[in-house]
Amino acid sequence: MAEPQPPAVQEGDTTRSVPASADDKTAAAALSSLDQPSMSTDNAAPKKDIDSKAIGDAMQRLTVSEGQGGGAGKEAAKAEKKEEQEPAKKVKIEAADVNLVVDQCDLSKVKATELLRGYDGDLGRALRGWVGVGA
Repeated sequence: MAEPQPPAVQEGDTTRSVPASADDKTAAAALSSLDQPSMSTDNAAPKKDIDSKAIGDAMQRLTVSEGQGGGAGKEAAKAEKKEEQEPAKKVKIEAADVNLVVDQCDLSKVKATELLRGYDGDLGRALRGWVGVGA
């Protein structure tokens, strides 16, 4: 059981961050309107007055800010682009190895082939890498 709390204690966030610009204020108001229940007295489904344009803009800002957030995300994006640009190595993949990975790891043939290609066709390293033991 929980210990009784003094009456002055309130749960939740005690500090409110204030949006800086008018656009941010509009976006914050639109997003907070999603959390507030509507004030209808009917037993029907609650109807919310939602500013879909403001919510769409706010969601767009969230996705943009996540992409610009840290240096690690930029480095990962650069590495991903670099991998896409490099031509795939010509590695001979044995059909028996692919079948074994499909049966034992419950992967599709395409995924099994990609896994083996990632480990230069080495079945042992590919299986250890898939399990996560280390290659």
